[in-house]
Amino acid sequence: MYFDYHRLWQLLAAKGLHKTDLINLTGLSSRTVAKLSKNESVTTDTLCAICAALSCDLTDIVELREEKVATSIYEAYLRQPKGEEEHPHLQTVRFSHGGQDFTVHTLKKRAGRHTFIRCHPSGSVVAEQLYPLGISPASEVTGIFQPYQIEPGRINILVIPGSPGMISGLDEGAVHSARQGLASHGLYVMTASAFKLLTVAAE
Repeated sequence: MYFDYHRLWQLLAAKGLHKTDLINLTGLSSRTVAKLSKNESVTTDTLCAICAALSCDLTDIVELREEKVATSIYEAYLRQPKGEEEHPHLQTVRFSHGGQDFTVHTLKKRAGRHTFIRCHPSGSVVAEQLYPLGISPASEVTGIFQPYQIEPGRINILVIPGSPGMISGLDEGAVHSARQGLASHGLYVMTASAFKLLTVAAE
């Protein structure tokens, strides 16, 4: 048996909160929150602190489960090796799950509120980093994904860690959101928290 904390991430999303907010509200360390992300054991005091901060019951954030083979995409993803270093800005993991083949690219650098992810209909994705200095902010644009990286016959997902200021251009061409479900064409772009919720919902 083990504790599964997917209900915690769903509750945070419902309240419009992120992991950084959880850290600020509870005083927990980022290491402890990382353990929760991996469904690793934490102390009873940790769980009580979360319940007090979020005004919820223990059953609202944790579920007791039997050990089993991965049943969600996210669980399957976590069980994979770290990934292949094929791109200076991305870490890539390929795996099969539930009869489907996945290629998950994760941006190596966390995105903050001054990072804007812009998706183009062709399938290319760039990150624009704003530097609010002086009257007119400077910006730096980095190409993070190109159409040739979309692998046919696989579900291609680009995961953006952190909390970007915006992800624009979804559902306007070859780049999609996951609102209509997943298919083996084009590229799906989402934040890491959305990726976790998407795969939990796919169980």
